[in-house]
Amino acid sequence: MDFPVMEGMMKGMMGGGAEDPPTVTLYEMDFDVSAGIERANVLRDYVEEEHKVHFANKCIIKEGTWIKYDRGGGKSKPHMFLTASDLLMTELTTISRKIKFRQVFKLVDVRVKLEGAKMLVETPIKTFRVETSSQSETLQWHHELTEAIGKARASANLAANYESTLAFSPVWVEDTPECNDCNRSFSMIVRRHHCRNCGKCVCGSCCFEKVRMEDVDGGKKLQKVCNACAMTYKEKRGNANTGGGYGAAAVF
Repeated sequence: MDFPVMEGMMKGMMGGGAEDPPTVTLYEMDFDVSAGIERANVLRDYVEEEHKVHFANKCIIKEGTWIKYDRGGGKSKPHMFLTASDLLMTELTTISRKIKFRQVFKLVDVRVKLEGAKMLVETPIKTFRVETSSQSETLQWHHELTEAIGKARASANLAANYESTLAFSPVWVEDTPECNDCNRSFSMIVRRHHCRNCGKCVCGSCCFEKVRMEDVDGGKKLQKVCNACAMTYKEKRGNANTGGGYGAAAVF
């Protein structure tokens, strides 16, 4: 445990002192079972009540900081925790001294692929590319994730073809200067959007409709899609209702 990535919580930020709560140290490493269980117990004290379940009676298999590539060409550095059931994307909030959850991915619904020095992480909720501090570390993450995903599916008694039944979120096209469909230039007035179904970068006129995507979130929310994908959804359902949502037609 001698590879600290960052000494979170910035002890002494508000003046320090003996009464400050202990800091949380994040590591770039994997754990044996006993150390992983102990680590989960420690981390449970630094998350909001609603997220304690993700560390309760769990074992941290691996944790570390990823370099996540955003669709706009930027990068972020979420801190990841791998357990037997979940892949947890988090970040430290230095003011509240808490671990903030950005996303929780169920391992049974995750697929990972190596793309050169990067790793593609696909889920029904979100798909993105990452790398780590070194290519060997990225390879290790890929190995650990692949193994953990297989064990999670076996534990859930899922069929061998379960992965083929999943509808993974598309990789969003990086922000472009022009609409991928009509070639209008983006500006302060012509805003940029991404289709939640195919990932294209389009203008508002080319993604006028929203649909309920059962394979993404069970159809709970209306998702913005390009006109071509909206037509595909209409054809699949055979009918469409319009209404709701900031001028966008909603396909139910």
